[in-house]
Amino acid sequence: MTPGPVDLKIVRDRLVLLDQSLIDLQSLPHTSLDEFTADRRNVLAADAALRRGSLARSEAQGRTMAWASRTKKALHSRQSKGSSIRGIGSRSASSK
Repeated sequence: MTPGPVDLKIVRDRLVLLDQSLIDLQSLPHTSLDEFTADRRNVLAADAALRRGSLARSEAQGRTMAWASRTKKALHSRQSKGSSIRGIGSRSASSK
């Protein structure tokens, strides 16, 4: 992931993919385990939907968390620069 603002289009696309994966899972037969496993394609489809959804969620979360971390560091950096300019938080100012 590149530094800079979060690309909301990518996050939205991943969340749409996650939503579609959940819809795909809900469309599979789920009244009983026997019904579900009667057709091997159901198991494969569920596996694919779970993998797709999990990957999409992880990527969306990673992008937003990385952005939040960068934003927090930038804010902290600005605050610490401002406080040292005013003499707040510096040892020399507090010992006077």
